[in-house]
Amino acid sequence: MEYKEILNSLKDEYVHKYVVRFKDGSKKTLKLWNNGGIAVMDKGKRRRGHFLHSSVDNYANWESITLYKDSCDIFKRVIKRAEKAFEMLSESGLWGDKKKVLEHFLSMSEEEQRKLVECVTTDSYKFYLSTYPDKEYSWVGCSYVLFEQFIKEKCWKSINLDKWDREFYIERISQAIKEKSKNAYIHNWHKGYDNTIEIKFDDTDGVLRGWYSEEYKGCANGHYYILLDATHAIHVEDD
Repeated sequence: MEYKEILNSLKDEYVHKYVVRFKDGSKKTLKLWNNGGIAVMDKGKRRRGHFLHSSVDNYANWESITLYKDSCDIFKRVIKRAEKAFEMLSESGLWGDKKKVLEHFLSMSEEEQRKLVECVTTDSYKFYLSTYPDKEYSWVGCSYVLFEQFIKEKCWKSINLDKWDREFYIERISQAIKEKSKNAYIHNWHKGYDNTIEIKFDDTDGVLRGWYSEEYKGCANGHYYILLDATHAIHVEDD
């Protein structure tokens, strides 16, 4: 394929998922958009990308490019995971504000649900922007990160507790959630990462919050999650 042919195949200036098929029979999924040239989202990033240069002859082995159309399977995946997350938050009592968002989503018509899933699947940045006040999905608020995780192949994270005292700390974490203490419960341990669990009830808004983090040793950077219950978390940010 030629550069101009690929550029003309891009749907519009927003980020969409495309399946690129190569002449050797292999294929690759890329997030592309038309920004006056072919722009590609950097791997592992949601809001940063780079241009594919027309001067570089690396498109000769491209056979075709098509819009990613797995929305039906992804829709079922999102519904199933939203139901599971709602169930876990209902049982644990954590993140009542996010539970309300999921409850609202699950009460919507299928047409409305599909529209939201399509938005976050094809252009998560546009979906993020639309959560600002007075926008279509402003009711989602900061919970948009949940939907970004629901569409991925892997979603839930099991807490990386040490095996020899796992049951003891699961009981301690469960008790901290149940008691809804205003004094934060914090548990730190090292296993691959510097791991931390923190649970705290905020009486100003009545929300019980729980966080789990995996930080690189001696460094305040890593992977950050919110707790759904004593043993499961969902990713929200890398730093």
